Amino acid sequence: MPMKNQSEYPKYNQERRYLLIFAGSLAVCLLILTVVLVVLLLQPSASGQTTLQAVPLATLQAANPTLPPTQPATTVKLVNFPSPVVTVATTAPATTVNSVLTSIPTTAVVTSATTATTTTPFASMSSPTVYPVTTARPVITATVLPSLLPTTPASLVITSPVVATASSPAALKSGLAISNLPDGRLKATLSDLHLTVEYEASSWAATNLNEFVSSWQEAYTYVSQRLHFQTPINMTFVLRTDGSGEPLGLGVRGFSDVPKATIYQLYDGTGDKIDREYITAHELGHMVIFKKVGWGVNLMLIEGYAMYASEEFLRRDGLVTLHDFAVAAYQQDRLVSLGSLSLPNANFNGRLIDRVDYDQAGSFVSWLIETYGMEKFEKVYTTAGYTNVYSKTLKDLTQEWTNFLAQRSKTKPLAFDSALYFKYLNKISQAYVNLYAKAAKNANQLDAATYKAIDAARLEIDRHHYAAADALLQNAGLS
Repeated sequence: MPMKNQSEYPKYNQERRYLLIFAGSLAVCLLILTVVLVVLLLQPSASGQTTLQAVPLATLQAANPTLPPTQPATTVKLVNFPSPVVTVATTAPATTVNSVLTSIPTTAVVTSATTATTTTPFASMSSPTVYPVTTARPVITATVLPSLLPTTPASLVITSPVVATASSPAALKSGLAISNLPDGRLKATLSDLHLTVEYEASSWAATNLNEFVSSWQEAYTYVSQRLHFQTPINMTFVLRTDGSGEPLGLGVRGFSDVPKATIYQLYDGTGDKIDREYITAHELGHMVIFKKVGWGVNLMLIEGYAMYASEEFLRRDGLVTLHDFAVAAYQQDRLVSLGSLSLPNANFNGRLIDRVDYDQAGSFVSWLIETYGMEKFEKVYTTAGYTNVYSKTLKDLTQEWTNFLAQRSKTKPLAFDSALYFKYLNKISQAYVNLYAKAAKNANQLDAATYKAIDAARLEIDRHHYAAADALLQNAGLS
């Protein structure tokens, strides 16, 4: 083997020394940087707390165009979090962790959480749960569903040892827990209200759950007082969209499975807030009277009592009330035989189409209660024994009620033209019939634009804004 030229050794040794010095300096720098990062990660905030600061959804959407525009969540950021391991406990029942994500300050929230081991509601945790988050930065992002209250707390506070507490005492009121159902829907459990709400994760109902719970509370309070029943009822509301299948068919906005304490309600943004609250109150009427006295003997009494229970919300919404509707039907010779409405095949297939049947039954039941009292009516409700209770036949009572309508039409004249009103009711009912007939041939898929136009026109007609109703129908090609 040839020998290396000895004159090259000094140069070689010098280069080696430079390399060792450089490597040593780099190692020291890396060590110092590591120590600094560890100190930053473990250093608590000055107050000993970490605040979840609300980030407006619009800001997130501007930073991340892929974020769905209807994302039903309030997004918050944990600033200066003391550890890349998040531990949360069960002391914030008005909020729910949907996902725990890695992030840096310049990025918006993402919609999936690959680094989170689980997604568990605060209120359903029996013990603290640890979410490992693989990040080298002292910032993580969590998506928190909004409180089911009229006002959502502006912030939450994380205190050592990283236990979540609500900033507002009112947030603890509902005892909320949100969990996933096997079919992919969500279930909100409000233990303090004895209420469970099931809904689609990406639905209008999910985005407006606050409104529903607030309306439910108001409706339940009113109906319970009106029907003289104050015993709490554990119940479930299943919020649906029109055409979503049984037990709600096309055009049916509510259905009460009272033995199972379950109510199915159309909650897809149609109507206005009070109109939706009317449906809630109507179905609660079915629930409360079943718990109070049992099954109604026929649909005329069952639906009439639910209309009596919920009429107040029609009045609040500026819609036609029961006696006014019945007077208008009387004037236009549109009253249906109460005997036929008492038969098993009576047409109570949704008030959007069978309006006369529902409102006439409601007026008759209201008159019975106003004239003879609720105690007697509740005996008739389960038996239809008019003669035993009132010492009068249904025919006799029908004549008395008709006389009441005739007298009312003179002493309390309607504020609207009954002929014009029924002309437009016929038009809107036929529009619904055509809409649903078309949907039935298309796997119950509704034409969304037409559906919304008819719904808006329906409310305008009941407020006697006929020109506005015509414009809506014409724009939808339905004139």
